[in-house]
Order: sequence, then C-alpha cells, then structure tokens
Amino acid sequence: DLSRLLAIARLLVTVNSTVAFDAMSLGVPSLTLRLPNNLSPLVEAGAMAGLLTTDPIGPALEPLLYDETRRSALAAGARDFLTRYDIRADGLAARRMAEAIAALVPR
Repeated sequence: DLSRLLAIARLLVTVNSTVAFDAMSLGVPSLTLRLPNNLSPLVEAGAMAGLLTTDPIGPALEPLLYDETRRSALAAGARDFLTRYDIRADGLAARRMAEAIAALVPR
C-alpha cells in the first residue's frame, strides 16, 4: 500500500515517477535521479532534490535523510509548489481525471 509506505518513509528516491507528487503532499522529501527528466521542473522549483545522470547517489542521500535544515527547505519548496499549482490530496483526483477524459470524448 503506497500511502502506508509513504507515511513511514524518510525519503522517496525515484527516477521519473508521479509518486513524487504523493510524497510531496505527505511532506516526504524526494530525490529524483537521471536528470533531466519529467521531474526537472520540480527540482528547478526547489520542491525536490535531483541528480544528473552521471552524479553518484551516495553523497546526496545523507543530507536528505539526516540534515533537518535541508529537509525543511525541501518541504517548504514542495509546499510552495503544491500551493502555486493547486495540487492537493483531497480524495477526488480519480474523479477529476475521469471527468477530464470524458470531456475529451466526442458526443
């Protein structure tokens, strides 16, 4: 169960997954690997950390796991990003998606 795993996670590490949005909405910092990718705008906005394809992952993990100043900065960046784009966990995402898809179908 993804929500249960994220609820106890200290950090999400991903390559290019929308799970990063779930993590951000729950206050879990994220690190995306192999930049540039679809999550690059979030890294540029300060909402998550990121590494280039050639960067080693090891040195990036410690501050994201244990440096509370770094973690707080990412959390603030994530909150700002979520607020700016009105992204929220309200239980209605599937419904909004279904309505958006249905609106594309000619009648």
